[in-house]
Amino acid sequence: MLSNGGFSPSPERRGARRSPGRHRAEAATPADRASDPDQRAVADQAADLDQKASPDRKTGMKIGYIVGSLSKESLNRGLAKAFIAVAPLGVDFVELPIADLPMYNRDLDGNWPQVALDFKQSILGVDGIVLITPEHNRMYSAPLANAIEWGSRPFGSSAWSGKPVAVTGTAPSNEATGLAQVHLRAPLVFCGSTVYPAEVYINAVDAGITPEGLFAESARPYLQEFISGFIDFVEEFYRD
Repeated sequence: MLSNGGFSPSPERRGARRSPGRHRAEAATPADRASDPDQRAVADQAADLDQKASPDRKTGMKIGYIVGSLSKESLNRGLAKAFIAVAPLGVDFVELPIADLPMYNRDLDGNWPQVALDFKQSILGVDGIVLITPEHNRMYSAPLANAIEWGSRPFGSSAWSGKPVAVTGTAPSNEATGLAQVHLRAPLVFCGSTVYPAEVYINAVDAGITPEGLFAESARPYLQEFISGFIDFVEEFYRD
């Protein structure tokens, strides 16, 4: 249920699939709060004191994100940081790590490694998920494919089912990760996710994306529009 801009889906609503409503993009608070921990703390404290003065503040929502690249210099990890920097205050972003997942093998069903059990539980523990994929050979990454498989197994017990999911990614080209994103939507729908319809293909060069999470000021509007729109989409998904 929603009240005063807060977000608190009841347990029985978390697993329910809902038709997406309209979504809107809202202005985000200054990105300084992400680049400077002290400034971010001050901004958070000020927002706590006067929630009514922050119309784009969301409270109680947890958004998971998965970075499909394992590279230490990943531009897509930088994109994840950029989204967090421009998102509305009050949303808790948590990474769902996939680097340590072994390759899925159905022979392990019934005797899963702890890392896989923890990963599947992490999917269930968030309100929505942003998948941020590189494009490898015109396809989304192998680590991401493996993560989707672990989350969907054993067959008939998919953690992705009834979960709002957004798909995006960046690469240093005009096409960015467009084909990978198109391919990625099919297994998500098959696994029962409700996929955010908005698409954004981000040229890392034009957007100034760096592995550290820096971005060009000209990229701020569409980064904000995408992540704020998805947060609204998640709200609508659980709305009574």
